[in-house]
Amino acid sequence: MSRWRTRRLPLLCLLPLLASMVWPWVDAAQAREQRLRHEALLTARFLAAAVDRELLAIEATLQVLAQGRTLADDDLPTLHREAEAAARAQIVNNLVLSDRQGRQRLNTLRPWGSALPERGNPGVLQAVFETGQPVVTDLFTGPVTGTPLVAVGVPVLREGQVVYSLSAGVSPDRLGQQLKRSELPEGWIAALIDGQGRVVARSREAARFVGQPAAAALRERLRTEREGTVDLVTLEGTAVIGAFSPSQRSRWTVAVGAPDAELRRAALVRTGGLLLGLLATGWLAWRLGRVSA
Repeated sequence: MSRWRTRRLPLLCLLPLLASMVWPWVDAAQAREQRLRHEALLTARFLAAAVDRELLAIEATLQVLAQGRTLADDDLPTLHREAEAAARAQIVNNLVLSDRQGRQRLNTLRPWGSALPERGNPGVLQAVFETGQPVVTDLFTGPVTGTPLVAVGVPVLREGQVVYSLSAGVSPDRLGQQLKRSELPEGWIAALIDGQGRVVARSREAARFVGQPAAAALRERLRTEREGTVDLVTLEGTAVIGAFSPSQRSRWTVAVGAPDAELRRAALVRTGGLLLGLLATGWLAWRLGRVSA
């Protein structure tokens, strides 16, 4: 038997031992990644449910006003006072009453009797008149404030016909507070994405990114899936394991990002361990080959 074959035998004998050393590291890393993806998805679902609860609470308040005697009597000055009180009690900026032509009849951001925009509704709120159902808009610029808003609108019915839309404007800051109250793990980030793929609210750096398109990888997945996980780079440039889950009361999606730095560190440790094992195996094979030569 040649000297090379003699030296190769110890190496072949040591390969199963090397595999048994490396495989647990690989298996543990894969399990860690799957746990992180699962945890991120559960967090996205939790936040989506929390956002839906807020939207439902706003909708319920609007329904009380829409079905009240004050509005039935067209007592708009009194309705203005009631709407101001309701706006203060909710996480909303203002309440607006609009007619079928989109004209604002009252807006709690302005004193009663003040001039109001002729076309003050985002177009999607017109769906209230077409469907007779509550509507949640995507992000738009408020015609009175000139700032980003979303709106929840409900129909005001008379004899089965929709005569008004009563809506509440909600600022991204208020929605962002909802995301922050969830106490995300350190380094994690959450965002609310509207039906057009734009950032509605964010748990971090909201002033910088609200209104901008969400991460490209996330927008691409949202075109085909309502829920799942995705590897992406955040708008800040941080690599994360992302998870997304839909709102049941709107076209919105909640996205959560868990930084994968820990996974990268684990991969480096695994790679280093593998290289070290290979070097040790090679050295042992060389030594044994010398002894047996």
